[in-house]
Amino acid sequence: MSILDSHITSIVIDVPHDKVVDFVASPQNLDQWTFGTWEIETLGDGVTKGKSLFDRSEIYVKVAYEPAFHMVHYLLSATEAGPFEARISARILPGRTMGLGADQSVFSLMVWRQADMDDFRWHKLKTCHETEVMLVKARLEHQ
Repeated sequence: MSILDSHITSIVIDVPHDKVVDFVASPQNLDQWTFGTWEIETLGDGVTKGKSLFDRSEIYVKVAYEPAFHMVHYLLSATEAGPFEARISARILPGRTMGLGADQSVFSLMVWRQADMDDFRWHKLKTCHETEVMLVKARLEHQ
């Protein structure tokens, strides 16, 4: 295993850029599309707590959006107090950037493998992200 392992998965969504950003940058929507943050609970200081659908373990998340780069960062921690680490990011490109229509976007999820992550957990995370981009597409295109 190399700690330089990373994974990116992308999908075209037939919804304008701003709607995709609003959806994926909102902590209140995390339990609609991520397997790691079910039964979300909003806490103070921008912290959201969720539970893994797999083992019910708790995760704490802060969401940060960088509009200049069309990036959403998901900062994760095992505790409410932190430290919060930016291990997962999303990029939402306007359709025109990729030669697509103005009412389309490209949504990508990126993750970096932690040094202590075994092969099964890494495989599960990549598979989840590949499904999660499809969930975002379905949620937004069929509202």
